[in-house]
Amino acid sequence: MMRKKKVITLLGTLILATFALTACGQSTPKISETQSTSEKAISETQGNKEKVIPKTQNSSEKAVSETQSSNEKGIPESQNSSEKSKQTNEMPVKEQVFNGFLIDQKCGVPGIDLMGVDISKYPEKHSKECLINPSCVASGYGISIKQENGLYKFYKFDKNGSKRAKEEIVNQTNKNDNFMIMVKGSLSGDVISLSSISEK
Repeated sequence: MMRKKKVITLLGTLILATFALTACGQSTPKISETQSTSEKAISETQGNKEKVIPKTQNSSEKAVSETQSSNEKGIPESQNSSEKSKQTNEMPVKEQVFNGFLIDQKCGVPGIDLMGVDISKYPEKHSKECLINPSCVASGYGISIKQENGLYKFYKFDKNGSKRAKEEIVNQTNKNDNFMIMVKGSLSGDVISLSSISEK
């Protein structure tokens, strides 16, 4: 009886061991298959990334190339615009003829002379006494020109023009008022650069 029990016990142990080995043998391939699937997925992902990277690099290089090309095309256009603007600014201002009354700037700018005459209405009444007054001479000269509304607008002479007005009109005239003059020159703003001046 004892021998039979031992034999049965050994057989039971062998059966259990066999089941255990069988279970291990079946699970091992599954682990291996799982690892193989994971490795395959990782490999495919890396492959896709490697394929995408060159496309991104190519797009960036293309964009940089296009930007550089645009800049290279833009430079000459900018230079041409600057040259055109420079040429326009260098164009000579057309000379004009102006007729009006000689007035010093001290009286002409405010519109009232030292005697209280309204220059905007009666520039012909501006006297020689004002024209030769030291403060009026120092201020420079200009011309009052009649506008469409009937009033007179005062335009200054540049420094050279004021000098010529003093030498060629004020110092030479025999009049005491009504200093009507004709001026040739170019106008910039409210300043006339004259080329000639004469009394009428």
